[in-house]
Amino acid sequence: MTTVNKAANIRATIDATWGSGQGKLRLDEIFRDDPTKSRPLTGSALLDDKSLMVTSTFDKGVFFISKLNHLGAVDLTFGVEGRVTGSFFPNEQAAGGPIAAGNDGRLFMAGSTTNGKAGEVLPAILCLDRKGNRVSEFGDNGQVIINHTQAPWPVIQGPRFVLALPDNSVVVGVDHYTGAPFNVKLYKAFLYKFNAEGQPENAFGKNGCVEIVGIQPSSVSSLSDGCVLDDGRLLFAGYEKRDNDLNSAGLIVMLNADGTLNQAFGEPQRPGFLVVDPSSRGAELHTVKQRAPGKFTASGYTKKSNIWTNQCGMLIAFDEKGGKDYEINGGEITRPLLPEFGDNRVVNWTDHATFNHNLVFSGADEAGNFVGCLISSDGNYSPDFYDGRSIIREDVPTLPLSTLHYQQDPSKLVVALNINPENPVGCLYRYNIAQ
Repeated sequence: MTTVNKAANIRATIDATWGSGQGKLRLDEIFRDDPTKSRPLTGSALLDDKSLMVTSTFDKGVFFISKLNHLGAVDLTFGVEGRVTGSFFPNEQAAGGPIAAGNDGRLFMAGSTTNGKAGEVLPAILCLDRKGNRVSEFGDNGQVIINHTQAPWPVIQGPRFVLALPDNSVVVGVDHYTGAPFNVKLYKAFLYKFNAEGQPENAFGKNGCVEIVGIQPSSVSSLSDGCVLDDGRLLFAGYEKRDNDLNSAGLIVMLNADGTLNQAFGEPQRPGFLVVDPSSRGAELHTVKQRAPGKFTASGYTKKSNIWTNQCGMLIAFDEKGGKDYEINGGEITRPLLPEFGDNRVVNWTDHATFNHNLVFSGADEAGNFVGCLISSDGNYSPDFYDGRSIIREDVPTLPLSTLHYQQDPSKLVVALNINPENPVGCLYRYNIAQ
């Protein structure tokens, strides 16, 4: 018999100490930049000292990294007046990207640079210390440019994610572009691993590179997120699309530390892979988390029909072999909104966090509005999570992907996203969490 842990009665309130008193920070307001220019949030990471790293791309050609203290003010001891900007190559455009913190205090940002060829970019890793100085021992003066010699296809965007491993090595996930021009869904997923000195980890795959091979030779594969297990195994989430199939399927991949597929995970006929498509009409996963030893959750969307606008949020919970984890929602996997908010409303869960046997989701609905909600591990929505409702809703147009950060002692929840899709501006909402 499975025992379900009861969730605490969690409530969220606006954190008036964050930003201007409304619990909200915008990148253009923080740095008093020209509001007519694009200031997208390209990455964020919560550090153990409760500060927050944020990355961006300024003026369509310079990466940007800054550190915000526990109140959201710019930490002026980081970089030059709280920021690090620059490029990877002279006279080439650079872009910011996801960022991760290593155990030894290093910060790894996975950005990109142009390389002189029209429409093509090179993934890049920048390594900084906690003061914003380049770590000269890593790569070439603190940076590594990934010349994708292992893949026959170019790249059109920077890395999807970066993982800092306990041994101070780093893994980045990159989607290589395989299709006709402008068909951005034709991807092949690759993983690159570098040691603490920024050299390819040759024991990982082939010369430090692993290709995620689909079930068919020309299958599309894309990875959006990953996490590192205590024993060195690696877990990734994304999607794949078989040959001639219009719909994608959610994909979980588990690798051993050396980049080989974990034979104990997934389906017997395809070890190392777990394919999730509950409706057989399409699904995609955006994030994967380890909630407890040997227990994992991943979130994304599935579709109720073949119509693209009929998708709903999806959560899967599984164990280290890929079997269902019945402690979460009794093994059910879809998470539509409550009926009073429209259980048929299009919603895509792009990130989630777990704490006190609760699950908090963030995403967007069909209007591009930021939506957050909380459910307990037994699948019930909390009736009084925020302002007497089970949901936080910000009626502001947003880009689809958002990120959650949960902070303990004191409990805070940060939602990092981009508002104003026509001219994206990074925005950070913070809430107090109490029970």
